[in-house]
Amino acid sequence: MWNVLLAARNEGYGGNLTTMAVPQEAQVRELLGLPDTHALAAVVPLGKPTRQLTKLRRRSVEETVTCEHFDGAPFIRSANPVTRSGNPRKYLGGLFRAWVPLVVVVAVVIGGFAIDRLHGMFGSRQNTLAGGGSAERIVSTNPKHVAYEVFGPPGTSGMISYLDEHAQPQEASFATLPWSVALITTLSSVIANIMVQGNSQSLGCRIIVDGHCT
Repeated sequence: MWNVLLAARNEGYGGNLTTMAVPQEAQVRELLGLPDTHALAAVVPLGKPTRQLTKLRRRSVEETVTCEHFDGAPFIRSANPVTRSGNPRKYLGGLFRAWVPLVVVVAVVIGGFAIDRLHGMFGSRQNTLAGGGSAERIVSTNPKHVAYEVFGPPGTSGMISYLDEHAQPQEASFATLPWSVALITTLSSVIANIMVQGNSQSLGCRIIVDGHCT
């Protein structure tokens, strides 16, 4: 609507958006021939002004605004408005926004230093060499002795499945009992397991680690 008024002024016409005609909707509807499917919300009369205004004058704030009451004292704007630098609240707000990134940077630096110290305490730096390669693997010099034993009636035959010192499955066959195999390793841990199938109704097996039966 404002674009219509501006375009009309450009063509030398004057106009105004008003709702004063709404209470007289029946007369306006008859005058303008409005159908029943439309409602009157406002009227914009346009016409040639008796005198074309070339420069519009706007009344000052002191002439149109009063304090507290309609007939109160005129509102007078301060001659020296508070600038951004003179407003303590705005100044503190800007200072706070400047401190937030600085606090984040300090927290990241402290966190990185703490993680670096923890890596040093737990020896994770020793896992790699200066050139980026893996450090030399620590090998235990304490050998472990593992023995598998199968027993049952003499002349029993069957198959045996067991895990070797590297936890790899192995198979063996036997034509008589008892049967046994010994393993020696210097690994820090050993996984031992054995399964036996034979043609006898009674079969037994056991695992012996460093002389202790499990």
